[in-house]
Amino acid sequence: MPLSETEGKDWIFKRFYTLAQMKTINSVLDIGPGCGTYSDLLREHAPDVYWTGVEIWGPYIKEYNLEQKYDQIIVADLRYLDYSKIKHPDCIIAGDVLEHISEDEMREILLELLRITKVIFVSIPIVHMPQDEWGGNPFEKHVEDSYTHERLMEILPSVCDFRQGNRIGTYILSRDVQTRNILKQLNKTQQ
Repeated sequence: MPLSETEGKDWIFKRFYTLAQMKTINSVLDIGPGCGTYSDLLREHAPDVYWTGVEIWGPYIKEYNLEQKYDQIIVADLRYLDYSKIKHPDCIIAGDVLEHISEDEMREILLELLRITKVIFVSIPIVHMPQDEWGGNPFEKHVEDSYTHERLMEILPSVCDFRQGNRIGTYILSRDVQTRNILKQLNKTQQ
């Protein structure tokens, strides 16, 4: 569905906000924005950040007013997008989208994205959560619907922070030393 589970959003918000306030995030690539959940949640708290959305289902652009929520909207399938032609974002959000592609495709895409960004936020179901097409959109079908937190920790590259929820796992992937240190400090102050 173009809407997403609320579980884990506050955790993502705190980390995104911290990184944005420290000027670590100046641009965001939101892959599979659906109704624009992350732009709605985060954008007003980081007003100088440039937002690009990559949405596979063109009708969502008008239906959810995505052109008002993003500085740039690209209609494309994240599996076939030439990321080298997009301004390298500081942050990529893959919120409730990776379960719509195969595990192999997910790993390949995340490895490619880690080469062009500082940080990737991932939100993904960690319980059996089947879903078929929705509202005429065949891309809403869950291809992988049985991930567990343990399995994701094995296959996600460069995890530096995570939150295991009841239904949704949220993960931060980063190879950037500064980003990893900021997140480590944030976790220490929240203990």
